[in-house]
Amino acid sequence: MTSLNAYFKPEILNRMDDIVLFKPLSIDDMSMIVDKILTQLNIRLLEQRISIEVSDDAKAWLGQEAYEPQYGARPLKRFVQRQIETPLARMMIKEGFPEGTTIKVNLNSDNNLTFNVEKIHE
Repeated sequence: MTSLNAYFKPEILNRMDDIVLFKPLSIDDMSMIVDKILTQLNIRLLEQRISIEVSDDAKAWLGQEAYEPQYGARPLKRFVQRQIETPLARMMIKEGFPEGTTIKVNLNSDNNLTFNVEKIHE
């Protein structure tokens, strides 16, 4: 609160109804948000009868790479879009996945995501 008093003039602070202080997100918080974002992606993919499985290493990497305490989780969704959704969409357009396909996302030794497509043959 003292930092608010040092930064804002009393006239500004008096116009505020309430002040809520937030603590920065931790890496654990980011992991939970990564899970939520990937669950939402999987729900969208299941509409096309396609599923995605992301390894724990890949999830941890996503959370760590997008972690910026001053911005919270805002960069995380864009990062997941760039790292998973966009490459996956390009693969879907180029290769066309049949129903029942599972895409496994892993992290290789160079800290790059890899996509392995497992098609179910009927």
